[in-house]
Amino acid sequence: MVPYYGRHGTKQFIRRKPIRWGYKLWTGTNKHGYIEWFQPYQGSSTMVSPKYKSFGCGGNEVLHFTDVLQEQFGDLYFDNFFTSMSLLDELRSRNIKGTGTIRENRVKKECNLLHSKEIKKKERGFFDHSKREDDGMIICKWNDNSVVTVALNNYPVLPTLQVQQKSE
Repeated sequence: MVPYYGRHGTKQFIRRKPIRWGYKLWTGTNKHGYIEWFQPYQGSSTMVSPKYKSFGCGGNEVLHFTDVLQEQFGDLYFDNFFTSMSLLDELRSRNIKGTGTIRENRVKKECNLLHSKEIKKKERGFFDHSKREDDGMIICKWNDNSVVTVALNNYPVLPTLQVQQKSE
């Protein structure tokens, strides 16, 4: 969000944010944090490519980002606004690794994960995961301060280890 307090039609207001008034920008950065691509959010008139309409607003931006740069990506990371299982499937078909937190209502029923209410009752650090055998997509939920759900489309399952959390 770029702060702006003047008058303009595309200015956004978001409650409970440090910068409540301003322009919302979609940005794509490289591994060093430098902006490679950006597009201003314009509400319902934001450019949505017809071929990516089925992925929603967030998925459309991720796929548009991959089209614009047209280079071999190592990994893409995004938050729950952008992540969906269909987006991760599309990225996998393009040989792009994708990882993102995912909203509970976007996880398909056939993943057979414990419900978040059940996971919340478990001790901190408890996790449940599901892996699709056909393409290796992994969905993992774990109990931290709240239940976190992450989806990955092309990573091996490594052995899990117990670690000690240190607080300084």
